[in-house]
Amino acid sequence: QARLNRSRLAKLYGGMDELLRVEKVQKELRQELRLGAADDLLLPVVERRGERAGQKKLVVVSELHSLRRALGLFGVRDRRVTHAELIRFFKDHLPLSILPEALGRQTDVSPRVQAAMMVSYLYQHATPDVLTAFENRFSDSILNRAELRKSRTAKTLAWLEGFATIRKAEELRKQMAAMPVDEVSAKTLMGLWSRVILPRVLANVEDLSYAQTKKLREAVEPIRADAQRSDQMVNQAWKQRLSDYVDGALSTPSGSWCPIFTKLARR
Repeated sequence: QARLNRSRLAKLYGGMDELLRVEKVQKELRQELRLGAADDLLLPVVERRGERAGQKKLVVVSELHSLRRALGLFGVRDRRVTHAELIRFFKDHLPLSILPEALGRQTDVSPRVQAAMMVSYLYQHATPDVLTAFENRFSDSILNRAELRKSRTAKTLAWLEGFATIRKAEELRKQMAAMPVDEVSAKTLMGLWSRVILPRVLANVEDLSYAQTKKLREAVEPIRADAQRSDQMVNQAWKQRLSDYVDGALSTPSGSWCPIFTKLARR
């Protein structure tokens, strides 16, 4: 089955040589940006229609693990591009499409590869309105390749890498104060925050309480929504807003500390 899945991926990428080349780039990008789990798939896409035709992006296609699947039963929605979320998206926006059902009958193809094939189909055939709905719904999992290439050699990359060594809340405050400005858009930064920085912070910072963890997750939503509607670069105002968000979350009264609830909140 693994060999068949790899063969399907090779066709999706345009041949085995291209797949191997892309995998090498993905490995480098994952190391430089510490992007997600090892089983996340970075799918290069190109918009084909509308005003943004020719724009190159990376879509992060994720596996749906057991905890996330269980949370879905309780109505918790996942903003990552997973097989289950893509099926919901097709039902909402392309109800007449037979693609999800047809792929579902191919038992030799893993859900992640099916998800990648659905994403590829959207970027090749969907109308601009449907593609806009897709990018709005999964904005945290879609990265602009041109901006990433620029940021990978700039101060923003060094700042991102700094989060890898943070273990205390006070270190997090200092790192936010060191945020560079005028290098990437607010939209790109908030995508990186949601996909790269926040999961790493929640996993590594040892002295976060359940209340602080919950606040870091919830209070970012208005900022992320505003960034999606903005064409601004990260300026001093955006830097101050993000710093205030982190300071506010870290200043949340801890209450009674419970390691089980804190561990669940970080996932």
